[in-house]
Amino acid sequence: VELVLNGFTIYNKKYVLALIKDVTELKVTEEQNDHFAKIFHESLNAIYVVDAKTLKFLNVNYGAQNNLGYTLAELKLMTPVDIRPNETEAEFRKSIAVLYKDNVKKLEFESAHKRKDGTIYPIDVHLQRSNIGDRDVLVAIILDITERKNYTENLEQTVSQRTKELNIALRAEKEHNELKTKFLT
Repeated sequence: VELVLNGFTIYNKKYVLALIKDVTELKVTEEQNDHFAKIFHESLNAIYVVDAKTLKFLNVNYGAQNNLGYTLAELKLMTPVDIRPNETEAEFRKSIAVLYKDNVKKLEFESAHKRKDGTIYPIDVHLQRSNIGDRDVLVAIILDITERKNYTENLEQTVSQRTKELNIALRAEKEHNELKTKFLT
């Protein structure tokens, strides 16, 4: 419970008014909010909350800050366009315009981000609109797909190499068969 005491005097008599309030629901809500805030900040995936009008970052979790190399204070002065190489604000707004249609709830696409140190890495973006109070926001969950891209490239190179080896073996087999045919003839 929460207890508030107020002293007052009426007709030269002192009284105390006690207000008692059950705050059980408030405590449960606070615990839930703390839990969700902890999940947001401790996620290893990058999570961004962006003002939909100004495109300024409102909040960025620790995973994103660590990956990008910027502090939250630095990011709050930036927009997603500042970390997306070779893209203008107009191009970015055009790419997310589909979210403002009633039937589109979420966008998923691949892109790239640029870290503070200048390195660029591939990402998978999951973007959706939301609200914080009466403010329209964009929430993005960003997955660093560097390992997946490297694995895919290595796999493609291996397949290409094996295909070349098979073609060489096939040609050798054809030549061998032609020689056998000539010999038998």
